[in-house]
Amino acid sequence: MMEKVIVIRTHASSTVGIGHLARVSRLAEGLSQRGVQSLFVVDVESPLISNYLGSFKTIGLYPDGEAFQSEAEDAARFLAAVEAYPVSAIIVDDYRFAAQWEAAVSTVAPLCVLDDRDQVDHQCELLIDAKWSGEQTAERYVGKVPPHCQRLLGPDYLLIDERYAAPNRAEESREAVSEAETVTILVSLGGGGDMALLAHLLRLLLQQAADQPALLIRPVVGPFAINPEEIIQLGESEPRVQPITHADSLYDYLESADLYIGAAGGTLFEALALQIPSLTFSLSDNQNNRMSDLEDFGHYFHLHNLQEEDFEEFLELAWLMATRIERLRNLYHQPRRIDMDGKGVERAVAALIGVIEGEADKREEVEVLSPRPRTPIPGYRLFRIDDRHVNRYLDARNLVTNLQKMTVQDKVEPLDHYIWWLRDNHRDSYLLERDGEPLLYIWHLKFLENRIEVLIGGWFIYSVSCNALDVLYALNQELLITDKECPGVPWVAVIKNSNRFVQKLNARFDFTRIDASHPLAPITETCFPLAGWNEFGYYIRGEIAAEEE
Repeated sequence: MMEKVIVIRTHASSTVGIGHLARVSRLAEGLSQRGVQSLFVVDVESPLISNYLGSFKTIGLYPDGEAFQSEAEDAARFLAAVEAYPVSAIIVDDYRFAAQWEAAVSTVAPLCVLDDRDQVDHQCELLIDAKWSGEQTAERYVGKVPPHCQRLLGPDYLLIDERYAAPNRAEESREAVSEAETVTILVSLGGGGDMALLAHLLRLLLQQAADQPALLIRPVVGPFAINPEEIIQLGESEPRVQPITHADSLYDYLESADLYIGAAGGTLFEALALQIPSLTFSLSDNQNNRMSDLEDFGHYFHLHNLQEEDFEEFLELAWLMATRIERLRNLYHQPRRIDMDGKGVERAVAALIGVIEGEADKREEVEVLSPRPRTPIPGYRLFRIDDRHVNRYLDARNLVTNLQKMTVQDKVEPLDHYIWWLRDNHRDSYLLERDGEPLLYIWHLKFLENRIEVLIGGWFIYSVSCNALDVLYALNQELLITDKECPGVPWVAVIKNSNRFVQKLNARFDFTRIDASHPLAPITETCFPLAGWNEFGYYIRGEIAAEEE
C-alpha cells in the first residue's frame, strides 16, 4: 500500500521566478526528514523544475499549447491528477489561487496555504505568512480565513535554509576591507528576470568602477532567467564578472559577499541573516515593505519603485555603497529587533504534521514573533545620530509641516537621499527624545567661503508631540555644543518672514537680523542661495573674528 503523501501545488516561470518553488521545496525536504513524502504539481513539467526539485516527483497539469485559465478549471485538473494518490494534506503556494480553488480541493484533504500578501480570502486549515508588519503582524488575515484556521505569522516562519541558523558572522571575524582587497557584490533578480537588462546595468556599474580592479560582481542567472547568454558573454569578456549558474543554494556565495544588490525577496532575508549590507528594490507587490519593518531586520537601503530613468542614479548609489563597505558593514552589524534563527521550516513542518495526524489545535491560534523591545529612557535625551537614522531622517524632512518652512519645499526622493547621505552629508545631526519618544532632528555644519568660516544649521520636527519647549531645549543644547566645539565661529541663518515663532526663538539666543550691507550677508547668500531677501530674513549670531596682522 502506498504511503500517504503531501501534494504541493506551486508555480515557477520567467515572470514569477522560483520564490514559491524554493520555499515549498524546503518544506518538502523538512517533511522528508520526518518520513513524509511530497508530490509536486506544477503548470508544466520541465527539466528546469525537475532538476531543481531533484528526487521529488513532479506532475504537470498543462500539455503543450495549454495554460492556466481559471481557478475552477485548474482545481478540476488538479483533482484528476492526484486522484490515484493517497493524499494526506495539500500545500498551495501560488498567488493565482484563493478561496474558490481551495474550497474545491480541500474536500480531498486538509489544506495549508502559504501567502504573504494579506489581500485575499482563503479556505484552509493552516495559513503560513512569514511577513513582518510590526505590531500589526498579529492582525494579518483576520477575517480572511475560517475561524478554525491556524495562522502562523511572522519571521519565525521564514522558510530559509537551516544553515542560516549558524552564528552570524561576528564583526571581528572579518578583516577590514582595505583599498587593496576585493569587494564582492552579489546581484540577483530572483529566479527569473531579463539578463539583457541586468547585463546593461552591470556594464554601467563597471564603467563607474573603471579604476577599481579589486571588484568582483557575481550576477545570479536563475533557472527561469531570459536572455541568460547576455550575462554569460559579459562574464567571458570581463574578468570582474563571474556569473552564478545552476545554483541550488546561494549560501556559499552570500557568505563570501560584501554587498547584496537585488530584489527584496527571499535572498534579501538570507543576506540579512548573514548581516550582509544590501541595496534592494521591489519587483512585486508582496516585496513592498514599510522601511520601519525592514529596519527591524537590520536593513536600511530599499527602494519601493525603481524606474528606468532612475538607473543612472541607482548605479551611482550602488558604487557609493561598494566604496563605503566598511561603514555599511558596521551598520549591518548593529543590534536589530529581529534575529532570524533559520528554524522556520522546522516550525512549519511540525504544524503540518499536526494537521496530518489530526492533532492541530482547532482554536484560532496565532503564533507571532516577539521582537526585542525598545527600552525608553525617561526625560530629555539629545544624542548624535548614526547611519541607523538614514530613513527616519528623510521621513521627518519630508513632513509637510517641515517642508512649508524650508527654502527647498519639494519632497526628497529616497534614491537622492541615500546618495546624499553617503556622499555629501557632512552635518552633525542629533535627535531629541522625550521619555523615549523621538521629537525632532537638529543639525549643524561648518561652512568655509573666502577664508570666512561660519556655522549653519536647522531642525525639523519628527512628531506632532513636539512643542515649543522641546524646540527651545534642543536649540539651547545645540548652541552649548557648538560654543564648546567651535568657539568664535559665527552662525548665519535665514528665517521665513512669516515664521514668527522661529524668529522669536532665535532672538532668545542672540540671533540678530542683518541687511545686505553686513559683512556676513554675502556668505549667508552663498549658504542659502534659494532664500531671497523678499521672503526670508537674514540672521547672525556672533561676529567674524578679527584677522591677525
